[in-house]
Amino acid sequence: MDKTEKISKKITLLQEMSKVYTKDDVLRHSMENDLWIIIRDKIYDISKFVQAHPGGIEPLLSVGGGNATYEFLNFHSEETIHKLRNYEIGVLDDYSESDLEKDYMILRESILREGLFVTNKSFYILEWTRVIFILMLSLCFSLFIDGYNLIGAALLGIFWQQLAFSGHDAGHNAITHVRDKDSKLGLVVGNLLTGISMTWWKNSHNIHHINPNCIECDPDIQHLPLLAVADEILGPGFYSIFHKRWMKADYVALKFISVQHILFYPIMFLARFNLYIQSLIIVLSNRDRICYREAELITMGIFWTWFSLLVYTSCNGSLLMSIAYILISHGVAGILHVQICLSHFSMLVYSNENCGLDWVRKQCLTTLNIDCSPWVDWFHGGLQFQLEHHLFPRLPRHNLRKISHRVKALCDSHNVDYHSHTWINAQISLVNHLRNKAKSTIKYSKTQ
Repeated sequence: MDKTEKISKKITLLQEMSKVYTKDDVLRHSMENDLWIIIRDKIYDISKFVQAHPGGIEPLLSVGGGNATYEFLNFHSEETIHKLRNYEIGVLDDYSESDLEKDYMILRESILREGLFVTNKSFYILEWTRVIFILMLSLCFSLFIDGYNLIGAALLGIFWQQLAFSGHDAGHNAITHVRDKDSKLGLVVGNLLTGISMTWWKNSHNIHHINPNCIECDPDIQHLPLLAVADEILGPGFYSIFHKRWMKADYVALKFISVQHILFYPIMFLARFNLYIQSLIIVLSNRDRICYREAELITMGIFWTWFSLLVYTSCNGSLLMSIAYILISHGVAGILHVQICLSHFSMLVYSNENCGLDWVRKQCLTTLNIDCSPWVDWFHGGLQFQLEHHLFPRLPRHNLRKISHRVKALCDSHNVDYHSHTWINAQISLVNHLRNKAKSTIKYSKTQ
């Protein structure tokens, strides 16, 4: 028997040994200590890997017991995909894809073949040169030009808003496409220069991408007691997979939400302070899966040192001027939070229990693009192509516009709405949506 025949017999034997499972079989294994997932037609038991998952436990729990094909392929490198074989336990008896999913995979393969997943280094050289120039300009006004320190504060806010886009790219491993390198880069552009923990951001953002606008899963719409984007959030409540607790709009929350369309922009003005708190909570927690805990603490400590010295020096120790400097810098940086909310708040919101949407359709229906000219792409930092980014999260930001017409064609061919508004119309849509949900608090207030 030659070598080829031996290999063929071994493959046949492995196939015969493979157990066949149904979707219901897999669904029974959706707990943290007993977690199975489906990727294409294979079943994997990842129970022993859950705690070690670099992207956090929450994304795995949100797909546990179900199909994780598209989430896995879009968030992992080829090397990781090969390692998955170690966890294979069987095959699915009735795996199928919708026509939309099939065409999406064809589009993904064509983008890969064309090399569009490869980062253009010159893009980031120019990007970081521009961002550093904004920082230098901020320091100049803050420290060296008398009476203009608050202009420096505003420029610092713009610096944070712009640098966040690089932190976002690094968090998706969309710059070097090597997790360790992008993680270390994220420590610089995230923790060190903006004070936001990359670990917190990844844990929160990964689960958002997997289940955007899912009431139980997506932390980006779980903003009680201040905001609610769906009537279901105002009702009997829900269990948050991310926060690991029951969330319900009580009497106080309903009062805030009843005027949320008025409070929205003031909340965004101050939203950055909440990110600092969330960052400290996760880095100081006892979770073992924080990959760079010491580095996170050191870089965040350096941030608070340089920022405190900048505020004190710029304001000559004046308490009132220091407060003004902090508020203006953080308020201007709040543009970023508005941009993030524009992408999803006014779109479809659903419950994980009765979703019934395939992965591609789910991304399309929950995501809004911003229609703008190429010359303002720098301002939006890739968020203007939110759908393209959600469908291909590891695609370098500078290539999102290049594929937008192909994504739109994909949507059109399957009668799926490709949502896009101008910057102003997106703001109007968001405020109107918040106002409509605010009106819903009337009927729920009667039950309190």
